[in-house]
Amino acid sequence: MSSSIYTELIGGLQLMVGLIIHPVAIAVFINMLVATITMMPKGFIVGGAFYPFSLIISSLIILLSGLCFTASITCCSIGEKKWLHN
Repeated sequence: MSSSIYTELIGGLQLMVGLIIHPVAIAVFINMLVATITMMPKGFIVGGAFYPFSLIISSLIILLSGLCFTASITCCSIGEKKWLHN
């Protein structure tokens, strides 16, 4: 239970700031997948499984994009050339 709290809190903050984007997105993806599966028997919208599912989609987009965001600290420090804008 506490690892889930730390993943959501610290992982979410790291995603917002841009620290270690891809490993954190994997951790958030797995955490929200478990939350969605746990909440699914209660119902998708009424039972509250929609919110963790939306976080799954957003972390999956971060993982599959392979792009660094402009404000990402990690990508600025390693000198990554793949930016969202030129």
